Amino acid sequence: LDPRSFSRLSDMEDKEEMASAASQATGIDQDGRNKVEPEAGILGKDPPEQDKGDVREDSVWVEKGDVLDFKHGKAFTQRKQVFKRHLEVNIRDLFRYIYEDGVNIYTDFHKSVMGDWDVKITSWENVGGHRERTGSFKKKLNYTIGPKHTRVAEKSFLAFTSTGFRLEWEIHNKDVPMGSSFRVENYFDFHDAGEGQTICIGYTAVNFLAFNLLKGKIESGALKDTPGAYAKLLDFITYGMERYFAEKNLSKLSVA
Repeated sequence: LDPRSFSRLSDMEDKEEMASAASQATGIDQDGRNKVEPEAGILGKDPPEQDKGDVREDSVWVEKGDVLDFKHGKAFTQRKQVFKRHLEVNIRDLFRYIYEDGVNIYTDFHKSVMGDWDVKITSWENVGGHRERTGSFKKKLNYTIGPKHTRVAEKSFLAFTSTGFRLEWEIHNKDVPMGSSFRVENYFDFHDAGEGQTICIGYTAVNFLAFNLLKGKIESGALKDTPGAYAKLLDFITYGMERYFAEKNLSKLSVA
């Protein structure tokens, strides 16, 4: 991504500048604005709630024991749609890429695009009918006064829905001012649009763990900076997916 857009933080009492903590907590900050207008409509709504373990034949790749529509985020019901994109990719291939090559995807993303270091990403693990993994890394902060870098802890979740699958990740920036009082929750909902196409809808929410006078500023900061950052992350994933399957096809041809 482009150089990060962390605001100058010279006065720790300045509420406007403290709002930048929310954009840092997404883990995918950016300084350019890739404006994506939120779109309302049926795809912007969550699929109907289903009973735990309700596995239907028309759901995507669901196996016995999988739970549909799993949600980890405590602020899920307050999440807001900030992004929507139509992808010319097969949803099954997209899921397969994220699941099979997940460690490489995010390790490369953090190192080569974000400029992060000490990146550690675990493989997906099946936990109670959905997939989980953890990650940690360090990233630079552009504060004039205060910490110059932060330790970041990330939890990611991968689960099926009745129309596709959801990629969810929660970010905790340990050294960002007031970072201990909130977590930013990020969501990509992928819907099967048929004919080898996929709709991706991005949401964001902030989970406050303690009373915070800056709640409104932090939430508005997250909503402002997230759309362009989501676009860049999705570009990275879809480009990597094309290369991943192209290499697999070449490998098959060479064996044949």
